[in-house]
Amino acid sequence: MEKEMTACVWIGSRCMMTLQGHEAAVWAVQMMPEHGLMLTGSADKTIKLWKAGTCQRTFTGHSDCVRGLAVLSAVEFVSSSNDGTIRRWLSTGECLQVYTGHTSFIYSIATLPNEGGGFVSVGEDRTLRIWKGGECFQTITLPAQSIWSVTCLNNGDIVTGSR
Repeated sequence: MEKEMTACVWIGSRCMMTLQGHEAAVWAVQMMPEHGLMLTGSADKTIKLWKAGTCQRTFTGHSDCVRGLAVLSAVEFVSSSNDGTIRRWLSTGECLQVYTGHTSFIYSIATLPNEGGGFVSVGEDRTLRIWKGGECFQTITLPAQSIWSVTCLNNGDIVTGSR
């Protein structure tokens, strides 16, 4: 299997575990709160849940590449995609909600600290969107060509990386 279709779990400078099973490049990874559970998102339009190197579940629903993952709780996470949607998932496999609003690829997604399920997303449409209570709470258009990454600091600040 080609290296671009895998994710490696690194300890120091050694790859201790290789996660194989995606049919295209792996573009997103995230750890779940339960010890040993990992998520990967891929250009093959799927998300996989892994435990001890074995795929436990495959999540389908996005119609294009999965670009970002963010964990909301021990049993919920969100994914962002080139299809312009965000999906909220239960770790059991059920899609709870599909969020729309971005007008192009959504490159990155991150949870808001102390917001109980709130998150932010950024993408090709030059917007940062803040999502609370199941809907878009605020949209900020940045003076950039596209926004590639986002993270939230513990003090509530939102940081983006853009072109």
